[in-house]
Amino acid sequence: MSENGASAAIAAAIGSIGGVVGFRCQPRVGRDMDRTVKWPDFLSDLSDAGREFIAFWQAAKGESELLDRSAFDPMRMPRLLPGIQLVDVRVDGRPVESDDVADGRVEFVYRVVGTSEVGLRDHDPTGGRVENGFFGGSAARVRTNYLAVFRTRRPLADFERVVTHTGYLVQDISVFVPLGAPGGPVTQVLVFSEQTPVGEWAPSEGRTGGGSGNGPDTAL
Repeated sequence: MSENGASAAIAAAIGSIGGVVGFRCQPRVGRDMDRTVKWPDFLSDLSDAGREFIAFWQAAKGESELLDRSAFDPMRMPRLLPGIQLVDVRVDGRPVESDDVADGRVEFVYRVVGTSEVGLRDHDPTGGRVENGFFGGSAARVRTNYLAVFRTRRPLADFERVVTHTGYLVQDISVFVPLGAPGGPVTQVLVFSEQTPVGEWAPSEGRTGGGSGNGPDTAL
């Protein structure tokens, strides 16, 4: 597909999910912003940036069940790159070859982490497992999200209030989409995350962002 053709396909996909090209500053705040939502029920709660990410995924994969890594060109969504994370799926340290594997053997390893996401963690987690480099309330929640995308082969969105390492409370929205070759397992998970400031940190209002030495979680 040509660059112009890809851009037109993305614009059409945005229209099909009710979005517009261009970003809102705020996500559409839903009834409960501490929740994990299956595809496609989260679309109405995404910002324009989140909806553009989903539109890119839909346009790039076309009629295929999964987006093939070879069809993924990050330069077609340059505005989103700071919030992008590309995560490899591995089994016992090797690239995954089948989805017929026990959950405990599946590993998720950061391959690419956008500049905004590195800043939130105060370190670059590239090359490490998500349990050791995540931004969120708990390693268990983050791992569960990746496993769900691996097993269901469908997108997922996680809405969570998290405290940054600088002490600010933010609303984090992370959208996960599966990548893989036709007929094969999910080999990578592509994530777009964005954060909206909520206010100064208060222990009763959010969880301390984990995986970066920020201390114990604080329950909502």
